[in-house]
Amino acid sequence: MKHERRNHLKTLGGCLKDLDHLCLYLIKILPRFILVAIYRALYSSKFGEVGGLYHVSQAPDEMNCLAQELEMLVEKSGLSSPAIRKVLSM
Repeated sequence: MKHERRNHLKTLGGCLKDLDHLCLYLIKILPRFILVAIYRALYSSKFGEVGGLYHVSQAPDEMNCLAQELEMLVEKSGLSSPAIRKVLSM
């Protein structure tokens, strides 16, 4: 899914911020067990609970809007996106 997002942005003429490039690079080179440990530590911390999980649980309208926008971009790009389509169909 991480590569699909980048492909859609490139196809539609969008640009990735430097932070996105760094994050994508780190996700690409770091072993999965390290990424899992990082995400577990983040989401089990107070920062992750308040900054991420709580926000998502309190903003269903915003999440639905973002999902609709993502679906529109996927359709507009015309690229195959099995992972994104799977998530959107949940």
